[in-house]
Amino acid sequence: MEGIGSLSQQTFQDEQKFQHYLDPRLADRLDTIEFTNADFEKTLDDSMTPRTQDDVCTWLSSSYGNTTDGRTDPATLKLVRVVRKLDVTLCIRQSTFVRILDLMKADPSVKYMICRDYDGFHEFYTLSYRLTRFMGTAYDGTFDPLTMDITAIFIDCLGFTFTAFTETLQAFRKLIHTLLMLCFVSGYFILR
Repeated sequence: MEGIGSLSQQTFQDEQKFQHYLDPRLADRLDTIEFTNADFEKTLDDSMTPRTQDDVCTWLSSSYGNTTDGRTDPATLKLVRVVRKLDVTLCIRQSTFVRILDLMKADPSVKYMICRDYDGFHEFYTLSYRLTRFMGTAYDGTFDPLTMDITAIFIDCLGFTFTAFTETLQAFRKLIHTLLMLCFVSGYFILR
């Protein structure tokens, strides 16, 4: 599997195009969503925060995990929206995008899927990385079975689908602790 990961890394480095931003007014901003299974009363507006690209990496690196008294924190979903142009250019700094995937502990094989605009459902699992799922061009996400945390990137290809996706996500947020939550929400969203 190391060979596939290396090939994916090289293809990604050679072929993936990046653009810092589409709209100069939004410059360095990325939309993010965070919620837990303990805050069902929060609205979608309460859960969504625009962050700078540097802040996104700091936010993703903050962990929830186990507490010192043996209890575990609630399951958490952290999702970052990255806009993608029709020519597959990602509207984010390359260093930020790579850092996000590293913080997610995503299997590097997913980079090939992203830069080649793959469709379908793909799952990667090796001991070195978290369980990584890629569904078409809708999202790339990882799941940590110890903490029940989901970290994901929503690749917004059309530029207007994010609001509809987040509304679907809000409707099914009680499934946050479920391994296949993002797969189900993405599939349901695509069918709608």
